[in-house]
Amino acid sequence: MTRARLILPLLLLALLSGCGVNEFFASHGTNGLRSDQKMSLNAALQKVRSLERRRDWKGAEGVYRSALNQHGGNKKLKRRYLNFKARRQDYLARMEVNRLIRQANALKRKHYRRKAKDPSYNGEHWREAIQISKRLADKGLKAMQAGRSNLAERALEMSVRVHSNRTTRSAQQRFMEFKERQEFAELVRKGRKMADISSER
Repeated sequence: MTRARLILPLLLLALLSGCGVNEFFASHGTNGLRSDQKMSLNAALQKVRSLERRRDWKGAEGVYRSALNQHGGNKKLKRRYLNFKARRQDYLARMEVNRLIRQANALKRKHYRRKAKDPSYNGEHWREAIQISKRLADKGLKAMQAGRSNLAERALEMSVRVHSNRTTRSAQQRFMEFKERQEFAELVRKGRKMADISSER
């Protein structure tokens, strides 16, 4: 019944377009999309992959938006777009953490050079590095909450290396407790799976 409701409008469209039914379905397919439209969607996905490999996130986003305007009902396209946004967010978060680490290390080097040359140096670079260590701790906790454990571990480990203070130590402790809970949950899951297998024998 559902299939009939889908096909009848297409038959009517074929008659109104003045072409034969077989010709209409050959060029449009049973889902009503023309074959050239399908090809343009595939071409768009290929272009997105190429742009993403070059880290051209803005360009890839533009191609996705254009494709969604044309093929907004395509579930595969929507799923790929969501995955793309997750990968982009992960990449940008990693780049931001790496940038903060480089900035903090540069500030610490400046601090030691200035301190060695100028006895009256007030330690401004050191204070800036401390602030960055706290920002790294915040980035790490946000990554943990987003399920990016590897990024969280790196950010929090480096935050303590940049400067060990109450904020960075507390954040790292929270992550360690989080990992312990995850590992325990995984052990419980494996134990239940083994118990289920044993009960089936």
